[in-house]
Order: sequence, then structure tokens, then C-alpha cells
Amino acid sequence: MLFFSLNFLILLTIVYLLVYYFKNVRMQRIILLIASYIFYGSWDYRFLALIFITSTIDFLVSSQIEKSNNLKKRRTFLIISLIVNLGTLCYFKYTNFFIETFKIFTGINNSFTLNIILPVGISFFTFQSMSYTIDVYRKKMKPTEEFFKYLLYVAYFPQLVAGPIVRACDMLPQLDEVIFFKKEKFWTGFQLFVFGLIQKRIFADNLSVFVDNVFSDPLKFDPVTLWIALIAYSIQIFCDFSGYSLMAIGIAKTFGHDFPTNFDYPYLSHSVKEFWRRWHISLSTWLKDYLYISLGGNRKGDFRTRVNLTTTMLLGGLWHGASWNFVIWGFLHGIALVIYPIISKKIKPPALIAWLSTFLFVLITWIPFRSSSLQISINIFKGLLGTNLPAGRWLFTPALIIIFLFSVWHLYIIFSSKKPEILWHFRAKYTVFAMIILLFIYVLFMPLKYTPFVYFQF
Repeated sequence: MLFFSLNFLILLTIVYLLVYYFKNVRMQRIILLIASYIFYGSWDYRFLALIFITSTIDFLVSSQIEKSNNLKKRRTFLIISLIVNLGTLCYFKYTNFFIETFKIFTGINNSFTLNIILPVGISFFTFQSMSYTIDVYRKKMKPTEEFFKYLLYVAYFPQLVAGPIVRACDMLPQLDEVIFFKKEKFWTGFQLFVFGLIQKRIFADNLSVFVDNVFSDPLKFDPVTLWIALIAYSIQIFCDFSGYSLMAIGIAKTFGHDFPTNFDYPYLSHSVKEFWRRWHISLSTWLKDYLYISLGGNRKGDFRTRVNLTTTMLLGGLWHGASWNFVIWGFLHGIALVIYPIISKKIKPPALIAWLSTFLFVLITWIPFRSSSLQISINIFKGLLGTNLPAGRWLFTPALIIIFLFSVWHLYIIFSSKKPEILWHFRAKYTVFAMIILLFIYVLFMPLKYTPFVYFQF
């Protein structure tokens, strides 16, 4: 069930009517929980049991952690939670990857794999649930005593399948508040939803037509086409995921709930470190707080800090998908984060050079992220250097237009005196008119083919 599908709009309308009718917070939570399970069950109803069981275990385990003063018992209950969540994630997402890797290293040559269906959003709701038990273990928060509230926190439909990853300490208190219709929040949320819809359907989906064809067989295209396709993909993945995040944040805001910002113009970054402060912020902060710090952070000397950084990014790459391409992508970013502080102490490049080198690095590392195999990645690398000549050139006009518009948008952000987040909001008297224009643009330029959200596969 997609955010812009008719079924979802009908479900959302019914939820609005029921939630605004009942002024009891517990009743509102039950309505939202039922809606969330209907939303998730529409993808594959069989996995409703999975999200219910893992949520229940974390709820019970966290309660036991809170009750116990014995460090060994607390740690045992935490380990139970980690085994359940990580074990579930590894089984569904990495079993066949481990099998294929084992066959490669042992020289076994057969086609044996398991027919495992990946539950949509499993990487997001397992990380979200794990952060709750870890925070309770670290005594950063008290566990909730209300079972249905916790189930709703894990399964809340706006961010369930692709984030942002919302911390329990931020979300659970909001679920204690009665939902009232607030015109300002509703219209702000609606605007965010429309902007996200435009990013996804007009920018990302139109670019996917060009990107998919080029990446499927890069040997057919010359360096100019490959460079344009690489830039197009960098815009596609940003608009695809940022678009989803904006729609999720917007829907939640119409209910009076605030989600954290997930993207902050990452392609304006002047270093890889800054890029990760701006890109998929909810994941990067999760990895920092729950993986990097757990490994020791920067508390055990420079060498250990570099190892921890590289390990965190390598595992972050693997989180994105069961493929060596993602491992390579994460490893490259980890190495860049290690090298940057060393170089920055000796060299202070001009702002333009710092931005250009960062963007070029991010651009190049998108190659293994997007490629379907290591061989495709190698072919693209070679093609960018001109080894595919003679080869065809494809100047896909919609892609060129979108790249131009995306550049103008970011130049406006650079030279604007307003804060970026203010740009999302129109003055009240212009809001309706602006939304009508944007929705007209959406209908006019919406591609007939729908491309699944990139992060649904993670």
C-alpha cells in the first residue's frame, strides 16, 4: 500500500475521521495501531506475526531489564533482545548472502539457495525496537508499561517501512497526548507530503527510466552518458528517499506527531563527515549511538577510533543490503572518514574544492551501491574513463532538465538568506494556491511507470 495509492488515501481518510472523533488517547492509539497493522499487512499479512512477536519480546525484555538491579541479569535480557532482532534480520536478509559467500570461498559450485521472502521495512523496525531496549539497559529512559502503546511505536505506519528511525524517548511521550485537529500542523504536514510526492514521482521516478537502462548495460554507453547517468542516480536516490521521508514526516505531523529531519541538503557538504551529518540522519545517528559508541567510539586511542569508524560504516553498508557491493560502499566511506581528519589537519582546501571533492567521492561511491553486481561496477568505472569507445551517447532530455532544476534548487538554498526548513512553508494566503499548482505539475509530469521506493529493499 503506497502513500499515493487510492487504497492508502481511503485508509488515511478513515483514520482521520475516527481519530478526530474519539478524544480518548487510548482509543486513538488503538485506531492508529489497527491502521498500522492493516497498512503493513497489505504488503504481506504473514509478516504481521513477525512484527508482533518481536515487538512483544522487546516489550517484555525491557520490563525485566528495568526491574532487575543485577548487571548480569540485565545484560542477559539485553542479549535476548539483540539475538531476537539481529537473528530475525540476519535470517531474512543475509542467509542466502552467507550461503553464496561460503560457496565462493570453498569452491562449491551449485545453485542451492533458500526461498526466503524479505519482509518490507525489517531493517527499520528492528533497529527502532533495538534502540528502545538498549536505551532502557543504559538507563536513558524508563520502559513504557502500556503494551499497545509500544506496539504502536514500533509499527506506526508513516515511518514503518522506510523510516525515519524514530527513538522511543522522542516518540513514546507524543503518544500520550490526545490528538486534536490543529490547522497549522495539518497544513504544514500536507505541504511536506506534497513536496515529498513531487520529489519521488516527478524527480526520482522520471530519472529511473534513464538510470535503469544505463546501469543495466553500461558497456553500450560512452563516458558522457555514464557521467550523466551517475549524476542522475545521485539525484534519484536522494529524491526517492528524501521524498519518502518528507511524506512520512508530513503524515505524522497531520496527527500532531513530530519526526526528526532525515535529510539536510547532503550534496552541499564540504566533507564526508559532514555528508553523514546530513544524509539519512536517523540511521547515521543510530549507528553512531548504538554501534560506534558500543565498539568504544573514540575513547581508546586513535588507532581503535579508526577501526571503530571503519567497522561501523562497513556494517552500515551491509545493513543496506546482502551484497558485497554494499560492503564495498560502506568500507569506502569508512576509510574516507578515517582519512579526512588526518588530511584536514595539514590541508585547508578552499570551500569550492572541498565541496567538489566531497561530491565527486560520494558520486563515485554510488556506483557499487547502485550496481547489480561487481562486474557492472567495474564496467562503469572503466566506462567513465573512456574505455567503452566507440559507444553510444544517450542525452535523455527529462534527465537533463531534472539535473538542471535540482542544481537551481540547491543554488537557491546556498544563496538564500532564509533557513532551509523555512522554504517548505508558504504564507497562509498562498498555501492553497501553491499546493494546487504543485498537484497540477504532479498530474502533468507523473510518469506512467511507478518505480518502487529504493529503500523498500532495505
